[in-house]
Amino acid sequence: MKTKFKSVYEFIAEIEKENKYKVIVKNYTINNTFPVIGIILINNNTNQYVVNL
Repeated sequence: MKTKFKSVYEFIAEIEKENKYKVIVKNYTINNTFPVIGIILINNNTNQYVVNL
């Protein structure tokens, strides 16, 4: 799959560039054995958010 983004950081920066959304990435690893990453996407206009694990 070819993408225009070179890294996850660049992808997040592109989303946040228009100032419509804020992206927060959290580490939700369980007992240092089960790696889990959480993504929080916040709509800056409505303050609504969604969390994906």
